[in-house]
Amino acid sequence: MRLSAIRPPTLDLALKQRLLGAVILVSLGILIIPVLLEAPRPDLVEPVHVDEPAELAFTRAPLPDRAAAPPPEVPDPAPLEPREQWFIQVGRFENAGLADKLRGTLHQAGYPSALYPHQDAGQTHQRVWVGPYRSQAEAEHVLQDIKAKPTLKDAHEGWVIKRP
Repeated sequence: MRLSAIRPPTLDLALKQRLLGAVILVSLGILIIPVLLEAPRPDLVEPVHVDEPAELAFTRAPLPDRAAAPPPEVPDPAPLEPREQWFIQVGRFENAGLADKLRGTLHQAGYPSALYPHQDAGQTHQRVWVGPYRSQAEAEHVLQDIKAKPTLKDAHEGWVIKRP
């Protein structure tokens, strides 16, 4: 029997590198993980003492001389285009108390409402309006909502009006 035939098997290079990498990772894990999981010890922490500040001194900076520089000129604003406003008139009353009661009921229901006096044939009538709204469709939608509520039965005969 020849001696060369009984040679021990050799590991190839890739397997050696994998084993060496695994040994290094396990060693690092054994050394680093306990350090990361260790809680700080209160006996090793020293409290920091901060001296109280002395009285704070406030100084006033001198104001700039206003007479030295004229105020900047502001151009006149361009006139705004009037918006259309839509209202819902829900009532017209000779009795101001009834008009105010209806306005209060609408306000409690969450509708923006106001009283507008109107002179007609020597008598003053109180008109109860809800709004303003930006479009006729929005005002009509709110009117349908008001008509659907039984607690607002006094406002069921409302109509939409435009006011520039």
